[in-house]
Amino acid sequence: MERQVLWVQSIRFFRSWLIASNDEQIMEAIHNYNERAETLEKSLIQLSVMSEGKVSLTEVYNMTFTQREMYIKLFNEYNDMKNKKGGFNI
Repeated sequence: MERQVLWVQSIRFFRSWLIASNDEQIMEAIHNYNERAETLEKSLIQLSVMSEGKVSLTEVYNMTFTQREMYIKLFNEYNDMKNKKGGFNI
């Protein structure tokens, strides 16, 4: 029940903020939310890559296009970093 009340309060707050905001403020908020979401996704993928975690084909298919792009980029950076330190080639 508490969760429902909190959700309703959040919706009311967001609605009142939305009504009081101009287009520029709304677009800035959306941009900030997108940046925060991207940072979170990158951090999770980086954690998996740097810990040498294995990602199954099913997990890759469940990733969004953006997540796969980030994973590949970070995996390549990780390999470059390991190779420069005298690591192994994959």
